[in-house]
Amino acid sequence: MHTSLNVTMKKERKTSHVIDSVGDILLARFNGQPGEYLKEACANFCRYQGCTLDRLKHWQKKDDKLAKFLADAENNPVCRRLQLKDFIPCVFQRLTKYPLLLDNIIKYTQNKSPDHEKVTQARNCCKNILEHVNTAVREAENQLRLQDLIKKTDKTPFDKSSHTFVSEFKNIDLMARKLIHDGPLTWRQGRAKSVDLHVLLLEDLLVLLQKDDNRYILKCHSTTTQTGQEQVKNTHSPIIKLTNLLCRNVATDKKAFFLVSTSQVGPQIYELVASTGNERKIWSDKITQQADGVNKLSNKRRGGKVVTSPSHLPPPPDFNEADEEKIKPSLLANIVSDTEKFNVKNKSGSLDNLDHIGYEHKVNPVEIQNPPRLINPDDVVVTNHQVKFEKPDALTMLSPIQRLRKIDETLHNALIEKNRIISEILGLPMEEYDDSEQLSQYEDEVHDPKRIVHDVMLQITDC
Repeated sequence: MHTSLNVTMKKERKTSHVIDSVGDILLARFNGQPGEYLKEACANFCRYQGCTLDRLKHWQKKDDKLAKFLADAENNPVCRRLQLKDFIPCVFQRLTKYPLLLDNIIKYTQNKSPDHEKVTQARNCCKNILEHVNTAVREAENQLRLQDLIKKTDKTPFDKSSHTFVSEFKNIDLMARKLIHDGPLTWRQGRAKSVDLHVLLLEDLLVLLQKDDNRYILKCHSTTTQTGQEQVKNTHSPIIKLTNLLCRNVATDKKAFFLVSTSQVGPQIYELVASTGNERKIWSDKITQQADGVNKLSNKRRGGKVVTSPSHLPPPPDFNEADEEKIKPSLLANIVSDTEKFNVKNKSGSLDNLDHIGYEHKVNPVEIQNPPRLINPDDVVVTNHQVKFEKPDALTMLSPIQRLRKIDETLHNALIEKNRIISEILGLPMEEYDDSEQLSQYEDEVHDPKRIVHDVMLQITDC
């Protein structure tokens, strides 16, 4: 494949001493069907390159003839004192140099030239091929690593467990899945207890392997949670489905994060601790990203709507270590109640109704036959109405004694007005009127209401 590009270039050079355009030649090699063929061929060649060289080294130690043959071939002057392991990576190294070569060609090509766009397209095709090969190599290495980890894993304790969720994963084939990420984590089961784990993130599962020297153990773990005055014993599965998994960071610890599994068997909470804060971020991002992909694929297969990913919920509020121990039982109790409601409604064991966990009723869509006409905002007129409040009667706010004094004052003023009118009728000054002494008495005394009324009646009779 590389030779064909070289032959084409040499053939083009014979046509002229100055080559103005190489875009068509590059696209003929890296674009379309030839590019797809180059992509798959390079991926197949590089995919198991590392493990093949290790096996070759192992065979050399056991087979003397093979070791002598390779030694004689490497001593050939054509090899320039290079071994077989130095020649094999040349194919991949040449592939990494194509984008650099094309970048330099683009740098010295005018932007308005037709060849500039073609060379740029060829450069992008080279990068896509390189990315595909890198992905193939990484997946192959992960698959070999998964195979090695499974060989070192003892599944006997898990197979002998009698818990309900064991039957679901008893005959599971982990080798049939892809390994996305793996590494050491610590499972914090309390303030004084922790378990060293090696966690495997597969394409649809999360597997927790307990470390035991150079081997691993797959088994169920039991924890005790304090709920009020009672202690509740919980059994945790070492295999967790990503479809029912929520990932949340611990606010009080930059290295820890929670995993909340809301499966049909029962809710489970795991508090895992990474070695550094950066490692926690890597784990959280990869678990969330993979869970999102699994949920979208599951909803697409069922023909349902894609639900909102739990990775976009708001972060948990900050709380101290004392609050952290209090929040775990309450969180577990809420999840238990939601799961019990779901198990009652979905006795068939199907996962199709997982979207309704936590809801009492299923809301059916309502179709409106005659929707009301919308009002134009310009037709809305807002007027200000003044609200008048009537003042309460002053007498209602007074005590009985105060009301009597008020009436007494009113009668006193009425008598003065009466004498003024009489004095005008008689043509006498107000000071010479006979009742002036009586009037003066009202100014200094407070009479009984009955006496006041009686005096008024007497004065009216005299007139």
